[in-house]
Amino acid sequence: VDEYVMVLNGKLILTDANGKVQEFVAGDSPMVPKGFTGTWQMLGNYCELIVVDRESYENAAKAAEK
Repeated sequence: VDEYVMVLNGKLILTDANGKVQEFVAGDSPMVPKGFTGTWQMLGNYCELIVVDRESYENAAKAAEK
């Protein structure tokens, strides 16, 4: 599912499968698209708020269990 992320503290470094690096600090709000493949590196006293559509999230979780 798509994820809206708000970095509350610390730093988030997202590196996608193609090697593109994006850095986010407190106050930044990246949107991480459904199907994102790559790494999440969380530095410092990292804290985030993530918002997802609950129904979509639960459906994806059920599909992954099968």
